[in-house]
Amino acid sequence: NFICASENDYDYILWTDGEISVKVPDGAASGPVYVMTSKGSSEPVRTAISFPAGKKSFNNKHTFVVQITADVSTGNAANEAFITLYMPRPAESSVQPSVNLNEYYPEPLIKDDPKDIIYQKSINSITNHKQRFSQTYVISSYSMNSNIIPAKITGYADTKSVLYNAYTTPDFCIPSNNETVIELKNHIIGKEKNPYKKALLIYNYLLDNYKLESKVRTGDASVLDLPRRNSGDAYDFAIMFTALCRAAGIPAIPCSGILAESSSVTHPHWWAEIYFEKFGWFPVDPALGSGMEFTPFVPVENPRNYYFGNIDCQHIYFSRGWNQIRASLTNSKTVYLPRSYALQSIWEEASDETSSYSSLWNPPSINGIY
Repeated sequence: NFICASENDYDYILWTDGEISVKVPDGAASGPVYVMTSKGSSEPVRTAISFPAGKKSFNNKHTFVVQITADVSTGNAANEAFITLYMPRPAESSVQPSVNLNEYYPEPLIKDDPKDIIYQKSINSITNHKQRFSQTYVISSYSMNSNIIPAKITGYADTKSVLYNAYTTPDFCIPSNNETVIELKNHIIGKEKNPYKKALLIYNYLLDNYKLESKVRTGDASVLDLPRRNSGDAYDFAIMFTALCRAAGIPAIPCSGILAESSSVTHPHWWAEIYFEKFGWFPVDPALGSGMEFTPFVPVENPRNYYFGNIDCQHIYFSRGWNQIRASLTNSKTVYLPRSYALQSIWEEASDETSSYSSLWNPPSINGIY
């Protein structure tokens, strides 16, 4: 196995004909480093990496065969009417380093987008007015133990870096500049300056003061309801944790996907990752830490302690961060699916000539675990 430099983590600093400069990717260890291009790979050069704030360990590897499907039913429409589907591609990370697209149907319009497989279909070309879009992935996933040394975590030396600014800035998904969030952050962390201690204070506050609801909230549910209602679902816990961390100056990203309990039982789920200098990304799952019902392959003695900094191999990532998709057509009709297994702004787009259609996004299914 090897870990690639990540564009999502802004690992690439400089790339010219004569020089490539990158940061050490999250999850990497001492070993060979090489450059891979379409013409082949360079000779490896052994590199030693130090771990001043703790070294992560990866174990309990599992391979999952995951299928995503969406069913579309249409009526008659103008010849030029068509539908575009943005089907999420599972995200690569240090705990999910291998994601291979195994099968798909029909032929995608774009299949090399890093975050989505994009399908486009003329409505009148759909046989019997029904079309199933599907894609199957083979995904390798690991459990990760952080082994962090809290005393070695200090403040951020480079607050002007691209990563720091990208993941401390509010976006459509993370309302870290909201007045309610800022007031709550100030109440929780007080005068604490250490990033690790601030994150732990936020985590403990959520678990001690809010009740976790087992059902995913629907309708016009807002994450800002959490402090008002004193209860929320796994989405509310993960997004509020991320928002409070960003408001506190800690780089944080929301993560979404599914929890795989067996080949027949999966659940949509949300958690977070926060970033510490000299360490890297640190996973946090407030919902599982709060006692959400879940059967891990390897029993966890104390979920509250474990899910602050560690993660099991049954978290299958579809999103790391918010994916802002722009509509490809003027006057098109778009569909957004809130609180789904991927965090993206558009799932479906229909051209203006489309009169009507219906769609059903099926939950991702596990076809095999190895």
